[in-house]
Amino acid sequence: MHANRTHTPPPSLPEPAVSQPTGAYGVIRDDSVAGTASSRPSAAARVHRGPMVAVAALLVCVIVACTMIHAVAALAFRTTAVAPLHDPIVIAHRGAAGDPENSLRAIVDAGVQGADYAEIDVRLTKDGVPVVFHDRRTGRLSRAGLDLLVSKTPLRRLRRMTMRHNDRDYHVPTLRQVLAAVRLAGGRPGLLLDLKTDDRHAAKLVAAVSDELDRADYDGGLMAMATSRKAIRLFARRNPQWPVGLCASGIADTVVWPTIVGGAGGAAGHGSIIDRDRAAQAVHMDGRGRERAAAASGADGNGNWNRLPGTIRSDGTSSPRMRALTLPTLRLDFIVARGRELDRGFLDAARERGIPVYAGAVSRQADAAALLRRGVSGLLGEETTPLSAAVSDYLSRVIA
Repeated sequence: MHANRTHTPPPSLPEPAVSQPTGAYGVIRDDSVAGTASSRPSAAARVHRGPMVAVAALLVCVIVACTMIHAVAALAFRTTAVAPLHDPIVIAHRGAAGDPENSLRAIVDAGVQGADYAEIDVRLTKDGVPVVFHDRRTGRLSRAGLDLLVSKTPLRRLRRMTMRHNDRDYHVPTLRQVLAAVRLAGGRPGLLLDLKTDDRHAAKLVAAVSDELDRADYDGGLMAMATSRKAIRLFARRNPQWPVGLCASGIADTVVWPTIVGGAGGAAGHGSIIDRDRAAQAVHMDGRGRERAAAASGADGNGNWNRLPGTIRSDGTSSPRMRALTLPTLRLDFIVARGRELDRGFLDAARERGIPVYAGAVSRQADAAALLRRGVSGLLGEETTPLSAAVSDYLSRVIA
């Protein structure tokens, strides 16, 4: 048997100390039951917290003030700005800046840089091929200094010539090449064709351009404009699916507005200007044919516009005698004019008739922003980056 042993319990260990969480003001005590004053921070802690509360309050006030200022500014912008007739577009004048003007590279790069359209100049060679070239003669751009009339030069010879612009050599592209290049680039940018012709050769150019569009089965964005009213009429008749416009750069003061009868939206005078070329031919058989025809055209019989009593003036006003006449009009989808020519009367008259106005040539963002506030629907320039920035800022303010 074993001897009896006395069981002695092990000595009790001390309770482990429980660490208490600490905060900004030291140990946080659980005095919720006792209800003591230890839950309140010390006087020193309250003094330390005071500046932080003041700074936070100041920040809140600044944020609220900035929000209110922004809201007021946005409201003021929307109240004073004239809304465009459609979302503003950016048009690269002769393609992207830095590239040779009207070159394939300039046209494609315009789309890469964010332009909605590239404005290109189209004229005919001697053998009737539409090429993309601005000047009537080659002298300004020919590297060899050859000064030839494009209309008197066959395509084969023109294509052999080396042109130089912006320190780069290039060759004159045909419209067919441009259409193919834009298609390969995914349809961007759209094309604004400036039809370089007078009334005498309008039919031939319009037919050649239209044939190229049909042959390419082109379905990208496209608009066409001209200074020739005849070219505008013919292009619209042949291609009703594409918008047509008047290039009024330098001649904005020759635009004559019809009186709108019956309100907007399909009413007489809506979406139109007076077709002065056809109006000048109108002879009213009342014994004073020459005088009435001149009045109808807005001319004094010697080609001087806006000088006769009763003439429809550029600000859109007219006399009762003129309102009684039925004048031939020219339907337009847009007008392009120089920004400095766009006074309030012109913009108001175009807006009342539902005709968007595109302003060129614009280079500074501040100028672009000012034109957008006045209601233009498009900006045309060589440097499109500031124009795109102005449009983005404008839209953000309108939507805000």
